[in-house]
Amino acid sequence: MIPVALTIKGLYSYQQETTIDFTNLTAAGLFGIFGAVGSGKSTILEAITFALYGETERLNSRDSRSYNMMNLKSNELLIDFTFMGGVPQEKYRFTVGCRRNKKRYSETTPFERKAYQLVGNDWQPTAKTSTEILGLSYDNFKRTVIIPQGKFQEFLQLKDTERVQMLKEIFNLEKFELSPQVATLTKENDLKISNTEGRMQGLPIYDEKAVLQKENDIAVLQKQYDLHSVELRKKQDEEKEFDLLKGLFADVSLKTEQFNQLKENEPAISLLEKEVSEYENCEKLFRHLIDNRDNSKKNIAATEENFAKQKKESDTTEAAIKNGEALLAELQNSFAAKETLLQKAEELGKIISIKNLVSSLVTLAERTTKGKTLITDKEAELGTAKYEIKNIQQSIESKEKNLPDTELLLKLNNWFIAKNQLDNEVKKAVKEKNDSEEKLPQIILSIEDKVKHFPKEIAFSSMPQTMEVIQKKTSAATENYDTVLQDLKDKLAHLQLSQKLEEFAKNLHEGDECPLCGAVHHPHILSVKNVADEIESIRKKMKEIEKNKTAIQQCLVGLATVFADYENQKKSVVQKQENLQKAEAGLQQFISTFLFENYTIAEEELVKNQLHDIQLKTNAIKDLRKQKEGKEAGAESLLKTINDYKTGIEKLNLEKAKSESEVSILSSQILLHKIDEEIINET
Repeated sequence: MIPVALTIKGLYSYQQETTIDFTNLTAAGLFGIFGAVGSGKSTILEAITFALYGETERLNSRDSRSYNMMNLKSNELLIDFTFMGGVPQEKYRFTVGCRRNKKRYSETTPFERKAYQLVGNDWQPTAKTSTEILGLSYDNFKRTVIIPQGKFQEFLQLKDTERVQMLKEIFNLEKFELSPQVATLTKENDLKISNTEGRMQGLPIYDEKAVLQKENDIAVLQKQYDLHSVELRKKQDEEKEFDLLKGLFADVSLKTEQFNQLKENEPAISLLEKEVSEYENCEKLFRHLIDNRDNSKKNIAATEENFAKQKKESDTTEAAIKNGEALLAELQNSFAAKETLLQKAEELGKIISIKNLVSSLVTLAERTTKGKTLITDKEAELGTAKYEIKNIQQSIESKEKNLPDTELLLKLNNWFIAKNQLDNEVKKAVKEKNDSEEKLPQIILSIEDKVKHFPKEIAFSSMPQTMEVIQKKTSAATENYDTVLQDLKDKLAHLQLSQKLEEFAKNLHEGDECPLCGAVHHPHILSVKNVADEIESIRKKMKEIEKNKTAIQQCLVGLATVFADYENQKKSVVQKQENLQKAEAGLQQFISTFLFENYTIAEEELVKNQLHDIQLKTNAIKDLRKQKEGKEAGAESLLKTINDYKTGIEKLNLEKAKSESEVSILSSQILLHKIDEEIINET
C-alpha cells in the first residue's frame, strides 16, 4: 500500500480540515512524522487504519466512537484517504464521515463509509474491501504496517500458529499450502479406486479365448446395429414425408371450407358493394351543393346578427340627437354675451401670469446673487489648492534630485548578499570539517578499547592502522590455538585410554578371563598412575583456548564495524577538507569581482544605510505624490463646480431676460383692466 493523500476534519485535535499530500514524501523513499506530544501524530495513522478497516485501538466497539472521536468544537467528522494498492496497483479512495445532532449535542449520526476506485478520470463506487485490496486482515495490518503504540511487544511474542498465518497473508503463501488439496485428492482417488475394485469383483473372470469370442460377437452385433440404423433412418425420412403430406391435406381441407363459406355469402357481399358504389357516386354529385347550403346558413345568421347590432346603435344615435338639439337651444340664448366675458377672462389670466413672472424674477435675482458669492469663494479655494500643488511639486523635485544612484546601490547590495552566502558556506564547511575531525579521536579510542579485549597472546603496542593487520595477527593466533587444541585433544584421548586400561587392570584377578585377550593367567598386570587430574587440567586448557577463540571472533566482529566507521570518517574528513577548499576558492574568486568605484568591500553597512535612506525618501516622495494627486483631484473638482455655477448663472440670466420680455408683452395686451404699478415695479 502506498498512501497518496489524507484529508482529516473534526477528528480528535484536527478541528479544521487538514490535507496531507504523501506524493513528495513517498517519492523520497523514507520519511518521518514528527511533533510534540499530543500534536496529532498517532491520529494520522489511526485515521488511515479507521478509513480502511473501521477499527481503532483507542476505543472498543461498545464505546460511542462517533462522539468520542469527534472534536468537541466540530459539528462534522470526515476522513478521506487515497492510496495505491492491489496487484496490479490501482488507485482507491476510502471515506468515513458522521455529523453531530444540532438539537442534541451528545448525539451523532452513525458512521457513513464509502469506497471508490479510479476508473479513467472518474471515481467509481467499488464493493472491494481493504482486506481484498491489501491482502491483509486488520490484525495483521496493525502487526506489520501500522503497529499501535505499546503493541510492538505483542508482535514479538506471537505464537507460532499466529505468526505462520500472518506470514502467509503477507507473502501470499496460501498458494503453496498444498497439503489440504493433496489430502482431498488422495481421499477422492482412494474412493474411486475402492468403487472400481468393488465393481470389478462382480465381473466374471474371462480367459483369452472367451475374450476373443466376445469380441467376435460384438463385431457381429455392430454390423447388425449398422444395418438397423440405416433402415431406421429410411423409415424416419418416410415418416417426415407422410407428415408433410398430412399437413398439406389438412391445409387444403381448411381452404376448401373457407371458400365454400365465402361462396355462400357472395349475394350479400355483392349487395353491399352495390350500395357502397351508389353512395360514392351520390357524394361526388351532391357534395358541393351541400357545402354551399351550409355556407349560406352561416352567412344568413351573421347578417341577422349585424342588422340587430346596427338597429340598436341607430336608436342610441337618435336619442343623442334629440338631447343635443335641446342643449343647443339653451346655449344660443347666452351666446350673445360670450365674446365680452371671454376677453375679460383672458385678461385676468394674463394678469395672473404677470404676477407669477414678477415673483419668479425676484427668485432668479436672489439665486444669481448667491451663485456669484459661491463662485468667488470657490475661486479663492482653487487658488489656494494650486499654490499647495506647486509647493508639493517643488518638494518632490528637490527630493528626487538628492536621491543617490539606486541601481548601483542595489547591485552592491546583491553582491554583498551573495558574498555573505559564500561566507556562510565557508563557515559551514569549516564546522563540518571540525566536526568530522573531532569524531576521529572518539573512534580511535573505541578501537583501542576493543583491541584491549583480545587475549593476552595478541597484544598491540599501538593502535593498528588497518583491519588487515588485526586479521593477520588474529589468524596466526587462531592457527596456533588450533594446533595447541589438537595436541591437547590427542593427549586427552591417550590419557582417557590409559584411564580405561587402568580400570581393566584393577579388575583383573588370577584365574579370571581378561575381557580384552581372554587369558586366565596375568603375570604382568599393567600399572598406570592416576591420570584424572591431568585429564581435568587438559580439559580446562581446552576450554580456555575455546574461550579465547570466541573472544577473538567477538572482538573481530566489533572491530570490523568500528574500522568501517573509522575509514568512512577519514574519507569524510578528506571530503570535508576538499569542500572547505572549494568554498574558500569560490569566495576568493567572487571577491575578485568587486569592481565598484568609490566603494570598498568593508562598506557593506554604509550601502545598507544608503539603501534604507533611499527607501525612506522614496516613501516620502510617494506620500507627496499621493498628496499632490489628492490636491489635483480637489482642484479639478473645484474647477468643475465653478464652471457648473457659472453655467447655472448664465441660464438664470437668460431665464430672467425671457421673463421680463414676457411681462412687457402681457402688460401691453391688457385693455379692460388696470394693472397695479407696484406689481410691475417689483421686477
